[in-house]
Amino acid sequence: MLETYHDANVLPFLSEYPFEVAVPRFFASHLGIAIYRDAHYPEDFWITNAQSEKLALVETRTYAGEFKKGGIDALYSHRESYHLDPDFPALLVVNAQTNARSWKEKLRPIDRQDYELAAAEKVLIVRIEDVLYLWNAIVEGRLDQAQLITLFLHEHGWLEVQEDGTFRVHPSHADTE
Repeated sequence: MLETYHDANVLPFLSEYPFEVAVPRFFASHLGIAIYRDAHYPEDFWITNAQSEKLALVETRTYAGEFKKGGIDALYSHRESYHLDPDFPALLVVNAQTNARSWKEKLRPIDRQDYELAAAEKVLIVRIEDVLYLWNAIVEGRLDQAQLITLFLHEHGWLEVQEDGTFRVHPSHADTE
C-alpha cells in the first residue's frame, strides 16, 4: 500500500522520460484504466476499452515553468499523424512547474487563453496534480472509473480538480460571459 502512495508522491516532480513512463503506468495500475502504448511517440499512450479499441489519445508533457500552448499544438499534430478525426478524444497530461519548491507553487492554474485554445482544438488538459486529486476521489468512493473515463472522453479545455475531488471544466459557461 505504501508503494502506491510513493508512486503518487513522485509524479508531480518527474520530468520528461520518467514522466512519460510513469503516467501510463499510474493510469493502468492506480486508476484502473486500460491503456496501450506504441513506439511512435514516446510521450503518447492510448486509453482503450475491454476490447482493446483506442478510445482516446493521451500525451504527456513536462515544463520547468508555466504550461506552454505548444503542448496543445503537439497533441493536435499527433492526432493528425495518426489519421484521427479532429474530434477524436485527446487528453494532455501536464506536469508544469517541475522546479517548484512547494505544492502551492505547483498548483498554478492553466491560463485562460490556453484552456480556450485546448477547448477549440477538442483537447482536455489535466495537470498531474488534478490526476492525483481524481485518484484520491476514486479511492474515497466519491468518483468512479466510469465517470472519470466519461470526463476524459467528452470534455475539452482544462479539467481543474480540487483537493476534495470536486472539479470544474474550463471554459465553463461562466468563463464565456
